[in-house]
Amino acid sequence: MKVNDLNDKIYKFILKRRNFKFHVITTILTCGIWCILYFSMKLSYIYNTQKCTFCKNRIYKSEIICPYCGKVVEITDKEDAQNRKWLEKKYGIEITSHSYSAPNPYTNAVPYEVYQYAYSKNKSKEYPNDYVVFDTETTGLEPEIDKIIEISAIKYINGEPVDYFSELINPLQKLDPFITKLTGIKDNDLLDKPTIDKILPLFFDFIEDFVLIAHNTPFDIKMIACEAYRSNIDMVNNKLVDTVPLAKRMIPEYEIKDYKLSTLKEYFGIDIKSHRAAEDCEMCNIVYQQYLKFSKIKNKNKQLIIIDKETGEVLQEN
Repeated sequence: MKVNDLNDKIYKFILKRRNFKFHVITTILTCGIWCILYFSMKLSYIYNTQKCTFCKNRIYKSEIICPYCGKVVEITDKEDAQNRKWLEKKYGIEITSHSYSAPNPYTNAVPYEVYQYAYSKNKSKEYPNDYVVFDTETTGLEPEIDKIIEISAIKYINGEPVDYFSELINPLQKLDPFITKLTGIKDNDLLDKPTIDKILPLFFDFIEDFVLIAHNTPFDIKMIACEAYRSNIDMVNNKLVDTVPLAKRMIPEYEIKDYKLSTLKEYFGIDIKSHRAAEDCEMCNIVYQQYLKFSKIKNKNKQLIIIDKETGEVLQEN
């Protein structure tokens, strides 16, 4: 009852105050609150924009797009937004008439159809003794937009090396610091080197119709297919072998942490440098040769016995 009495009193108080003056005051207070919120947002907007010192137009502090991943990069220092040279050097972008813009790396990307079946349609089911081991070093891991900076190959006849091919290539773009650190190849090393359209025909002549072998062949052959497309050169159709699945057949997962060439090098106790095309070719060949030995031993253990069903006599044994 006490609660109900209190509610009645409150209700009567509200009814008593419901007059014209009460509505006017309530409306003014509501409008005042909204005005305060609006001007607070406006002040925040003005704080987050400024005049461009070059075109005198307003620019947003967050209108900088990373040229590598396309994400927006926020600038927190006002002086940075006015320093054109600093921005161009740091982000590799151009300043337009009223905002910052970066080139989209996928604008001229190679169509997916070009490299989609580059490996699967030419995958070899045989493991010959005459072959070419090849490897590429690249500006990145996306064949449709990245470029080859080094390509090497070794030709083997009866498992013995008979010829070598190795060329550095000018990608006509700056290298990412990560690639330089990984491979040791610097921008200055590539400045006077030929472009890919000059090297690919030489490489295709070198490999002839030999089976091509690489470690992670799908990636390398897709890179070559994309470079051939960009250079308007017909792609080769050599048979392909990937040593990654071969290594997995030989070495159980519990014996090794992964199947990278650098890890396999340690597993086999080989002293060869990693992440340069020529050295990776040599290591890839070692993996391939080890697999050939492994497959011979495995096949020896599989004896074929043909027995006559009627007499039980052994007719043939291999």
